[in-house]
Amino acid sequence: MTTGIRVFHRRNAPSKRRHPARGFSLIEVLVVLVVLLIGILSVLRLFPGGFLTIQRTGELTIGQSLAGQQLDQQKNTESIFESVVALLPDANGAPDTKSVDTSVLPDDLRDLTFDDLQALVPNVALTNKADPYYFSNINRIRHIIGENFRIPIPTSNAGKVFGAVYMVQNGPVYNAFGTDPNDPNQATDSIAVRGAALQRTEQSSVPTLDTPDPTPILQNPSQYAIDYQNLQIAFYPRIGTGKRRFTISYNYYVANGNLVSVRSALNDPTTTILTVNDIPANAAPNGQALPPIWQPIFKTGAAANDTRAAALPQNFTGLVRNSEDVSRAFRLVNSTPVNDYPVNGTPNAPVWSDDPYEYAWYSEQDGGYANVGVLIFNPRGHNEIEQTTSGPRPLSARVDYTSCDNHIIHEDRSMPTKPPYTVKLSLPFILTQGDILADQTAYNGIFRDSKATPDVLVYNVNTGEELGQIAGGVTDALSIPFTVNSQVGSVRFDDAAVANKGLQSATLRFFYRTQKDWGMQVQKAQARYTKADTPATVDYKSFYVGGSANNVGGLHRLYFPPSEAGKTVVLGEYYAVTNKMDSQNKPIIKRFTNEAYQINDNRALFETFNGVTLTFIDLISQHAEADTDAWQWTSDPTGLAVSNVQGSSLKSRVIWRSGDRWRKVDTDTFLLQAQTR
Repeated sequence: MTTGIRVFHRRNAPSKRRHPARGFSLIEVLVVLVVLLIGILSVLRLFPGGFLTIQRTGELTIGQSLAGQQLDQQKNTESIFESVVALLPDANGAPDTKSVDTSVLPDDLRDLTFDDLQALVPNVALTNKADPYYFSNINRIRHIIGENFRIPIPTSNAGKVFGAVYMVQNGPVYNAFGTDPNDPNQATDSIAVRGAALQRTEQSSVPTLDTPDPTPILQNPSQYAIDYQNLQIAFYPRIGTGKRRFTISYNYYVANGNLVSVRSALNDPTTTILTVNDIPANAAPNGQALPPIWQPIFKTGAAANDTRAAALPQNFTGLVRNSEDVSRAFRLVNSTPVNDYPVNGTPNAPVWSDDPYEYAWYSEQDGGYANVGVLIFNPRGHNEIEQTTSGPRPLSARVDYTSCDNHIIHEDRSMPTKPPYTVKLSLPFILTQGDILADQTAYNGIFRDSKATPDVLVYNVNTGEELGQIAGGVTDALSIPFTVNSQVGSVRFDDAAVANKGLQSATLRFFYRTQKDWGMQVQKAQARYTKADTPATVDYKSFYVGGSANNVGGLHRLYFPPSEAGKTVVLGEYYAVTNKMDSQNKPIIKRFTNEAYQINDNRALFETFNGVTLTFIDLISQHAEADTDAWQWTSDPTGLAVSNVQGSSLKSRVIWRSGDRWRKVDTDTFLLQAQTR
């Protein structure tokens, strides 16, 4: 039987209409791109704020580090300076030490124009040399008063001992050499170097019923006699053939119509120097010194041509009693710095005499008006002992100077102990010659001058030697070789040069400038404030007791100039009378000692008395009962309502430019611990 095979034919499914593979239309692609773009941009919008925050945080960290370094440097010095003040400009725009500006608020960071600068000195016709830059923002407060130190031990400088070297803390300093108009052989400069303050004794230079013999009586060379009424002064005589020079800073009255105000004349080598002609040896009988003699303080009246006297300030109407600071002046040996030598490298060694009160400049002039501030003293000064009313003491010096430009960064760093000798500075983006500044001018070095000046200066703090300078990437011929990474802010020294000079671990001071106009400044309350009789006679180092002149001012307020706003003062002792009665029905008088107060810095609360604006401290801030019990200052117990008022605050400020505004970091400390009992 045959088996058949049944064949089944596959029946195809109904055919479908075939289409080509589908893609995205142009509109769909565009829609997707727009959606993605919106998402990406939304995410990216988060980053600029983050970048800005990171940048601001970095700047703030650097600012805090620089401020801390500057504060540590001040605290670790042998003796802190007395004060820092703002000066008004003279006709050429140089700082005028006869004109302290007490109206400058510590937080004033304005950028002044020429018209603004002219408005500060309406009675002075400024020339085109007056640059508002040196009186703007962080450069408004830059005059250091009384940087105090003992004459250092003489050290080897460039292989030779030229003298005792000291480097000022806040250089570079403004400096211009000149000649004393009274003595063509005596060089002058822009700083004042003086010894310790002499002790005042007030005496009469004319016969009186009480003192028919007006010969001044002095116990030792640390005293002087002064006659305020007749403007005479007397010093202890000395047998010799030379001249002694004394410097005097003082407050003086100025009459403007019916308004009498006070101005401050600081130590100025050209205007506030008194000269004493020493007694020739053959003029003293039996080798004994003659008694002191009176001499004029100012060139006025019969003493108009007296070369011993100081220049009389304009509009002077009288000395403010007990306001002067008189001290022995150090003599500038010559106007050529030791290191201002030609290419052959031969230093200009100073020629010292047997008088320890002598100094010269060790560091060379830069830019025609600036110096980093290395001084050198007569080596005899280190072992000199002064005989004073409080006993013998080593010879010390006080230097008054004006910082050249607070936008020049100065910081100390230690050289590494072994190679590579690379030093990292605090700030990156160091400016180099040719860089374009914010005002679209080309950078020409750290000193603003028509000629090129260095980009970076390096000094050995211990010896005062300049180790090197670099300009436009090229080091000076006398420098040890080094390079600067301006973007990172680091300095790389040549290994062999460091080893040959034995600079391992040496303390170096660097001077440079950076992008964003970084700057450093120190502010300090006056070391000691004295009492002013009226609001109009308050100056940078005085206070007015509220209510003491015709009941003017708050009866429990102490008034200070605006320049002291925000600073901290300590009242050593004060007395206040209350409306409470004791057992004998007499008003209760309270006595307090060593209380610290912060001076009001809210300018809306400043008070104005007959055109004079002052700020204040108020006892209410620590004693609420001063208001309820109607406290008033009283001088009944001792004759002084308030005494021994000291400034106790020190501030380190760092600023930088962020866009069109200044940003700042302030670090404060206190110089003494106030206690209340």
